[in-house]
Amino acid sequence: MMRRSLKIAVSAIVTVSLSLGVGSVAAADEVPSDTIEELIDAAPDAEQALKFPEVSVDSTVSLPTESAEAITFSHEDGASLSVGLPSNADFVVDTSAELGDKTVVTAQYMTTDDASRPAGLPSARAVLVIPNADAPSSYDFDIQVPEGTEAEYRTDGGITLVRPAATQQGEPQADTVIADINAPWAVDANGIEIPTSYSFDGQTLTQTIDLSAVTAFPVVADPKVDWMGYFVRLTYSKAETRNMRDQGIIIGAIVGAGATIAAAAGPAAPAIIAAVYAASTVAVGVIAATASNAVGDGKCLQLDIPSMYPSIVKCRS
Repeated sequence: MMRRSLKIAVSAIVTVSLSLGVGSVAAADEVPSDTIEELIDAAPDAEQALKFPEVSVDSTVSLPTESAEAITFSHEDGASLSVGLPSNADFVVDTSAELGDKTVVTAQYMTTDDASRPAGLPSARAVLVIPNADAPSSYDFDIQVPEGTEAEYRTDGGITLVRPAATQQGEPQADTVIADINAPWAVDANGIEIPTSYSFDGQTLTQTIDLSAVTAFPVVADPKVDWMGYFVRLTYSKAETRNMRDQGIIIGAIVGAGATIAAAAGPAAPAIIAAVYAASTVAVGVIAATASNAVGDGKCLQLDIPSMYPSIVKCRS
C-alpha cells in the first residue's frame, strides 16, 4: 500500500475534494426532463442517503448550505475534515428542479452497512450530476488535513487518510484512521458504469471519468467519505501475527497495547479502550483464525479498534 505525505495547511478544517470528467456523446442523447433528485435516486446507494435538510444527525458532521461551504466532519479534540465543493459546478440544496445545461453538485448524509466501522460514525457524499458532453471533464476539491496525516492509496481506487502514532519497539504499529474516501464510481443515464479514477497532488483531489460516444447523459458520480472518528488500527509484524494465533495470548496482547492505543486516540482513548475490553472476549476466535490465515499466506494481521475487526495485509517492512 503506497503512502504519500499530505501538504499541511495550518487550519482547523480539512477539505477533501473529488472530481468527475465528461467525454463526447452521441447527438441523439438528450438530457431527460427528470428532476435532479430523481436522477440521484436512480444511482447506486440511493437507499443509504438521508435527505438534507429534513434529517438531522449527530453534530460531528454538517452539510453546506451554499457553495462556499463544505461538508465538515469534526472531532472532540478540535480536529476536523471537510469535503469541499468544485467551483465549476452549481451547488444546489433544493434538488426538486429539473437538470439544466450545467453540472450540479449537492450534499447528502449517508448511512453505512460496513461492519468494520465503529457504530454511529457518520458518512456523507457530494453528488455530481453532469448533464451533457459540453460540461467540464474534471472537478477539483481542495484538501487540508491535520498535521501528520498521510494518504494511503487502496487497490480499489479509494484513499484512506491516516495519522501514524509513535510506536515503541515491540509494540504493533498504530495508525489513527481519520477517514476513508470510498472507491470512485460513476454511472450514465442507462445505469452503465463509467471508468473513473482519482488523482491527488497533496492538496487537490480530482476525479476523472472516461466517457465514450455511446455514453448516455446525464452522468452521476458519488464522492463519498466515511468519517472514522479517530479510529485506531494496529498492524502486527510477522512474529506478532504468529503469536496472535493463540487465543490465550490475544486479550493480553490487546490490553497490553493500551498505551499505544491511548497515544493514537488522544482524548477518545478511554472510550475506545473500554470498548476494546468489552469486545475482546467475543472477538478472540475470529482474530486467532484470521492471524492463522495470515501466517499461511505469508502476510500479517491488522486489527481495527474498537470494532475488533481483523484483516490480512502485507507485512510492514
